[in-house]
Amino acid sequence: MRLTVKKFTLLYLFIVFSSSISNAQIIPSTNKITLDNIKKEYPIKSIKIIGNDKTKKIIILRELSFKENQLIDSLSLQKKIDESKINLLKLPLFNYVYFNVLKSEDYSFSIIIVVEERWYLWPEIKIINNDRNFNIWWQEKNLEKLDYRIAIKKYNALGLNHIVRAEVSFGYTKELILEYKNLFLDKFQKHFIDYKVSYFKQKQVFFQTYENKLQAYTSDSEKAIYGFNNKLTYTYRPEFYKKHQISLSFDKISIQDSLLLLNNNFLGENVNEKKFFSLTYRYLFDKRNDRSYPTEGSWFSFEINEKGLFPNMSNNMHLLNFISTYKIFYKLNNKFFAANSLSIKNSFDGEQQPYYFQQALGYKYYLRGFEYYVIDGQDFYLIKNTLKFQPFPKKISYINFIPFKKFNKIHYTFYLNLFFELGYVNNKYVNNELLNTLSNKMLYSSGIGFDISTYYDKVIRFEYSINQFKESGFFIHFIAPI
Repeated sequence: MRLTVKKFTLLYLFIVFSSSISNAQIIPSTNKITLDNIKKEYPIKSIKIIGNDKTKKIIILRELSFKENQLIDSLSLQKKIDESKINLLKLPLFNYVYFNVLKSEDYSFSIIIVVEERWYLWPEIKIINNDRNFNIWWQEKNLEKLDYRIAIKKYNALGLNHIVRAEVSFGYTKELILEYKNLFLDKFQKHFIDYKVSYFKQKQVFFQTYENKLQAYTSDSEKAIYGFNNKLTYTYRPEFYKKHQISLSFDKISIQDSLLLLNNNFLGENVNEKKFFSLTYRYLFDKRNDRSYPTEGSWFSFEINEKGLFPNMSNNMHLLNFISTYKIFYKLNNKFFAANSLSIKNSFDGEQQPYYFQQALGYKYYLRGFEYYVIDGQDFYLIKNTLKFQPFPKKISYINFIPFKKFNKIHYTFYLNLFFELGYVNNKYVNNELLNTLSNKMLYSSGIGFDISTYYDKVIRFEYSINQFKESGFFIHFIAPI
């Protein structure tokens, strides 16, 4: 079946690149400009921005598909305004963006952009669930698996869309994170640098998979597993929708001897510490109409990751992975929408991977209806399909008793949906004694759902699903399904 997965990968890449050409159209806007002589070109005399109390003008101008003194006809201008509005709303800077176009007697255009900025400084005290999803935690309601995090996150630092984060975590995971993102290196904002450093330790760790469920080991000390990570990322953004990223990171991970006795391949054969460099290249194409809950457009990512870049310095570890996802979103009519996605992973190492790196489905990628299970392996593919019904368009409401402008105006909508999903995990090293029966076979599920999408990128999903084994359940999630 390994060959089948690789053939599936080649077919996937062919579909992605062929369909990305046919689906590269501009998403239409509902706010149409009515202008005379739509085929004649006239200059854009001025661009005025209102409401950017914190955000520098250059950040907004970078996302516009037009510029001052450009000659353009009114039809093309409308399309570029639609495009620019989507670009601005995909930044974590604005709740609302409006465009107004004025045409003077000489037929030149004056464009007024009105933005409503978000709240950018978030001192947070959060309770975080450390299980793979909320539904796993809800089964046991184990308070010991919660993190209590104190964080300060500053969006739009210096008004330049920089993101600064400092976070300390107590509870299940003890962690310290420092991060600085979106530091651009040139005036055209095409080259960026991110840096992140973190340290963590956990008293409890999952050491193996038994009957398709994770088994936990709890230490008497605070360090069943601990380590740190340094990561530097360079991003090149040549166009609005395309990004190339190269990341270089160094990790050190250590485990207790007791954990090694439970699984001598947790970090590699009979080792309790790994130090390794990783190199990752990622290409990202994002032409969705919304970053938190898209309904139109497409999204594609392609990633190659090598862990153990210098084998002599990485305990002779060498893992090479390819992973890619393609998502496409359709508007069928004013009330019905559809979405499809395909994710694949291939591993190219010739030896058995350490257990710590074997994650396939049930972690970041999961099959609905199988939330309670994990399926470990080296390769996988996952197909998701959703049909959605929106009873009413996005609404905006005002909460009068909230005095703060950035919070008292909210938008919201909801969707009823049907879904069908299927996946496959290839595992060459199945241990039959552990009774992990879900790898090396086709898996599928279906169900119905109710999704709520609202401001500050919040999504809540309530779903009822059933899998091929006639196991059914009610599940809650907090990100978009596709």
